[in-house]
Amino acid sequence: MPKAIHVLAFANMQILDVTGPLQVFNDAKHPDGSAVYEITLASEYGGPVETDGGVPLPSVTLSQAAARPIHT
Repeated sequence: MPKAIHVLAFANMQILDVTGPLQVFNDAKHPDGSAVYEITLASEYGGPVETDGGVPLPSVTLSQAAARPIHT
């Protein structure tokens, strides 16, 4: 079972600051190819969070993320 990772997103963040860690956790695989981590992007209000470059990233609310067991 994948370990839950929640990444905090906020308005006007630099896109690389969130997508870099997301990519690293996404690339982590078990020898059988299954995912080590299940990644959730969370923000205060949920919904699209716009980066400083204008790219919106989907997110869940902090309370929705906290309702699930958190590994990191």
